[in-house]
Amino acid sequence: MTASWPPDVDVLDVIEDWVRSRRWFPASDDSALEVIANIDLSTLSAPLDWDQQTALEPVWISLVRVGTAVLQIPLVLTETPPHSAAGVIDRVGGAWLVDGPQHPAFLRAWIRRAAAERGFIPEAGDPVDLERGLLAQTDAARPVTSEQTNSSIIFPGPGPRAVLKIFRIVSPGVHPDLEIPRALATTGWKHVPAPLVHLGVPLPPIPGGDATPGLAVSGIASTLVEDAHDGFDFFVGLAARNEDAREAARDLGTVIAQMHEHLEQAFGTGTPSASRDLADRVSVNLDAAAAEVRELTPELVAGLKASLAPLNIDRQLPAPIRIHGDLHLGQTLLGHGGWHVLDFEGEPLRPLADRRQPDLALRDVAGVLRSIDYASAQAHRSGHSSRMASTTTAEIPVVGKGPGPATPTDPVWRSRAEDAFIDGYTDGHGFDDAQTDIVRALMIEKAAYEVVYEHRLRQSWLPIPLGALEQLADVSR
Repeated sequence: MTASWPPDVDVLDVIEDWVRSRRWFPASDDSALEVIANIDLSTLSAPLDWDQQTALEPVWISLVRVGTAVLQIPLVLTETPPHSAAGVIDRVGGAWLVDGPQHPAFLRAWIRRAAAERGFIPEAGDPVDLERGLLAQTDAARPVTSEQTNSSIIFPGPGPRAVLKIFRIVSPGVHPDLEIPRALATTGWKHVPAPLVHLGVPLPPIPGGDATPGLAVSGIASTLVEDAHDGFDFFVGLAARNEDAREAARDLGTVIAQMHEHLEQAFGTGTPSASRDLADRVSVNLDAAAAEVRELTPELVAGLKASLAPLNIDRQLPAPIRIHGDLHLGQTLLGHGGWHVLDFEGEPLRPLADRRQPDLALRDVAGVLRSIDYASAQAHRSGHSSRMASTTTAEIPVVGKGPGPATPTDPVWRSRAEDAFIDGYTDGHGFDDAQTDIVRALMIEKAAYEVVYEHRLRQSWLPIPLGALEQLADVSR
């Protein structure tokens, strides 16, 4: 059965309400939307001609501008009823308009275009075999149901068992989630899912954004981590059962240290900056957070700034390297072969060029330490759900139905897990005074972001990052 798009129907009119309701929508509800291109995956070279009749189901990507950001909206128009209502956007001309990642027709078109564009990674294996193996699984592929800032689809085998991640926010240029895992895999590091294939889509110039058009990475398929458990869910489970997390945290710390060593080997180091610059930046972020959140009192801000005093001297920070950039427990998997790290795209709303800049390796460490605090809090929430939602700069667990945290985070469990992670990261040596000062500053910066997030979206969770800031301020007293 075939379907065709009615020429008198505007794409945006059909998809706008659905797009605004998505977890990955990056703006406020009143932000204007504009379709800047409709890319037919059968040609990938020209806008889709709605009047053209085709023997295949129309499969295309609508690129939607929101401010200076561009959203990728894969779409399938089909007269065949979908197996599940999930992903159905609307009825159009008697057919179903379906979110592409939820439909095998889109998966087939995406894989074929990737093969035509020579997007299969040479070191991953024979491109023809990989293409055939993935195409054979499209009917059995299943989307990951939890809402994230991207859409992931699992290809369960037989053949190459893989996860295809379709990016919802796209930018022209080299994508770190392709660049970094490929470089790490090339160094022989086994704790990152190796990329198999990627596809680029042409992106027109965006007023106020990138001045030149270019190819944006539509998605990346990587090897599936076998027998994997989400890292955040795993630690929440340990905390909920009051089980010792030290071995798991120590092993994770060791893997993150190895990751940084291999990143430095693959990309080198940047120019070190002064510790005073870090203190100034954190102070500015604190003031901005305090201007919005009254619970961040002048006394607390003063105590936090006092804890930054050791950085207000002429001390050189460690040389920056390429880092993960948005590391938290939800970006890790515990599976066959131990811990694996994934999702190297960084903060999706930051410009792509900024996300590829070297940064302090200890920023990743601070992200994991704050994430351990959230795992403990999630575990001790009445009727807790361990499902996690990705955010742009910090891990914020999803709150299910029911009350907020019934008890504060368990300080003993949390402290033991944090100490064990640091022990693994430093190979048992611990942080020296200078490193401790840097990590404290980065944790203050992360928790200040979390305070603003909770204040805006989830008041009942505000005590978690606020309590962390109070503890960090007490260090200086």
